[in-house]
Amino acid sequence: MTSVNCELRKIYSQRGRVLLLKDRFKYSKYGGLQSGETGWKCVEKSCRAKLYTKGDDCKLSRETGEHLHSPLDENVIMRQAISNRLKRKSTECLSAKPSKLVDLELKTNENALTKLTLNDIKLIKDNMYHARAKKKQSLPPKNRKREQLVKIDDLSVNLAREQTLSENDNLSLPRSSPDISKTKEAKDNIYQEQENEEWPEWICHIQPHFLATGLI
Repeated sequence: MTSVNCELRKIYSQRGRVLLLKDRFKYSKYGGLQSGETGWKCVEKSCRAKLYTKGDDCKLSRETGEHLHSPLDENVIMRQAISNRLKRKSTECLSAKPSKLVDLELKTNENALTKLTLNDIKLIKDNMYHARAKKKQSLPPKNRKREQLVKIDDLSVNLAREQTLSENDNLSLPRSSPDISKTKEAKDNIYQEQENEEWPEWICHIQPHFLATGLI
């Protein structure tokens, strides 16, 4: 294990992950340690070289292991770094044309302007178009999105209508139905009063005659 104080550069992988570049070797993050350090390992699977950083600015703390392979070519590193960075920008800003993003990169990066070939620029643009097409495939179609919004609006209207009807049902008073037992009791009282009612005196004199004729 050796302590070092060398410059580290941040670059992006093809999948948009942050990588560290040191002495033309690339490292990917694999986890944090109890010491507060962040561990990085060489991207080559067979290589056991690692380095450790501290803080959000990735200040190099120490380095372990040795690389058993040759470092990357500087032009390859530059092309990959620019390509991956522009791929990320092309998917984040879909309205910007890839050609304009490439022109802006070449104007602000003198090393890219002098070292990248026309074939490199063509490959970078192809990667940008491919990444953007893949991004657009994951987005829902406009018609389907509108249809979903219409369905949601219809569902909201139906739910609101059902809630209004439910509230009106709760506010309306139920119709009063006649009490059958009370009605029968009232009729019985009327019949009982008629039976207990006294006959007039003149009726009493002719009552036997009506009884004989069957009229009462």
